[in-house]
This record gives sequence, C-alpha cells and structure tokens, in this order.
Amino acid sequence: MRPLLDASAYLTNPAKLRAQAESEGYLYLPGLLPRDKVMEVRDAFAGILGTAGWLEEGQGPGGTRPRPGVFAVEPEPAFMAVFNQQFSVLGLHELQHHPRLLEVMGHLLEAAVLVHPRSILRNIFPSQDAYTTPAHQDYVHFQGTQHCYAAWIPLTDCSAEMGGLAVAAASHGGGIYDIRPALGAGALEVVPAFEGQWRYSPTRMGDVVIHHCMGVHRGVPNRSESIRLSVDARYQPRSEPVCEDALYPHRQFAAWDEIDAHWPPTPLRRYWEAFDLKVVPFDFAHYEKRDRLAFEMAENGDQNALSVLQRIHASDPDPEKRARAGHALTQLSNA
Repeated sequence: MRPLLDASAYLTNPAKLRAQAESEGYLYLPGLLPRDKVMEVRDAFAGILGTAGWLEEGQGPGGTRPRPGVFAVEPEPAFMAVFNQQFSVLGLHELQHHPRLLEVMGHLLEAAVLVHPRSILRNIFPSQDAYTTPAHQDYVHFQGTQHCYAAWIPLTDCSAEMGGLAVAAASHGGGIYDIRPALGAGALEVVPAFEGQWRYSPTRMGDVVIHHCMGVHRGVPNRSESIRLSVDARYQPRSEPVCEDALYPHRQFAAWDEIDAHWPPTPLRRYWEAFDLKVVPFDFAHYEKRDRLAFEMAENGDQNALSVLQRIHASDPDPEKRARAGHALTQLSNA
C-alpha cells in the first residue's frame, strides 16, 4: 500500500484542507492532538482491560499485551462489558471534543459541528486476522446525512506490525457499494476490492486520520504482541439530519445513565439535548440484506456468517429470527 498523504501543511488553509478531503476522501494529520491527553485515555482503557483479566501481569503503564488464550469480540457479552466501561471514561469524550479536532471539522463541514454522542471503540487483538475490521463504508451503519466525517484516533502507537487504519483513496464518490457478510466489526464488507487505491501509514498517539462517511476503509491486521486500541468519532453539520442511533451508546447495550453516572459536572453530559436536531430513524434495509445472506451462507457451512448471526442472536427484536440465528450458530459450531 502507498502511504497516506500528510495534510498538516493545510491546517492554516481551510480551502486547501477541504480540497484535499474532497479529492482523496481523507486527511492524515500527524500530531493533531496532544499526545499526553491521548495517553491518559490509553492508560484508562488499559486499566479496564487489566481489571477484566485480559492482560498479562507485570506490564508497564498502558501495556496491552493479552494473556495467552484470551480473546473477545463484539457482540460477545464479555467484549461489550469492557466496551461500555471504556466508553464511560470522560477523557475519551473530552478527546473527541478537543478544540483542534473541532476546528478541523468546522473547516471541512463549513457549519456548526455536531459531535455524534455515539463513538466506536476498537480493541483489536493480535494474531486474529479474520476479525480485523473489514472494508466498509460508515454511512451504511450511521446514516443520517452523507455530509459527515469520522476521525480515527489511535490510542496506541501503531507500528507497521501493529497495523492500524487503511483508506481507499477517492472511494467516497461511488455511492453505496454492494455488501456481503464478514467477520469483524460491523459484520459486513464491501464487495469491490479497490486494488491500487489503498493508503496506509504507521501512526502514533496524537495522530488523526479523518475520512468521509462514504469512503471505504478497513483495519490492517495486528501482527504485534499487544491489543491495538483506537476510537472512531464522527462529526456532521448540526443542521442536517442525524440518525437516532447516533444519539445512543453503541448498539444500545448500555443507557446514558450508566455511561455518565460518575462523571463530575461537565458541559459534555447530554450536550446534544440542547440542540434542535432533525432526528431520523435507522433504515435497516442494508442490515436485512446482510442478515439474509448470512443465513444462506450458514446453510452452506460458511464460517464468515458467524459475526452476523451473533449480532442477530444477541439483539434482533424478532424472537423467531433470534432463534433461527441461535440454531444456525449451533450448526456452524458443530460443522
């Protein structure tokens, strides 16, 4: 893969910053955020992983080397319990609202910025290539307006060995691509391969990669010895439609009363409730297609249906569909 284009020189030139984002579909901004603030969040997350029993003992502050045999993935209960504890860290939300990040988003959106209350946390275990986040478009999962950008913030230094985020340059102008079920976060991937368009660079804490919600991006496998930590935060014009799901914690496996219960007084608590937002419902059409394909794959013994079936079994509102997914999971485990 070719390296990401460094857009740092354009931070003082909003027009050029927008031009590069509109052309490439992404911005790579090394050192945009204060490294010490990112490290504070990393240390808090690592402490949660340690308390959960995921990590080897005797590591230094912020170490994320897992104990042998430990592995968890969304939407397993053990994974979501850790996820929700991490999401409760106030420093994470402060980082997503950092003035330098909001300034860049203001330049890109040319409007008052809404930070989505819902952000996505990644705990990517080493040597689990099959569960690396597959190539996808955010819009399918977040919807609302297409005038939306995500900020991928690494919470660990990501060497080439540890991987990180890759983006398919200029993929944001092709509309919504065809999808199929996959393992890993989101449980679906786009069908086109985007050969020759992929861009990736090793990153450090403080770096940010911003990409358009229609741009295709994916995780790079973690071949290190430690869990890779990162957060995806999303930003859109406050005046444009926002999907109702973006206003709740991820997958609604926790309520805001659980997330912010122990926060000190802060303007970040329920900040979006002060805005007159145009809230729209989530369109399940893409997920329904994904689910239908997953059942077909499961009938043929295809293990790539697992992540979709786990999501259906964990939280689908239709009890018959949940039961069918449970049956399919049992068959795949016995295959």
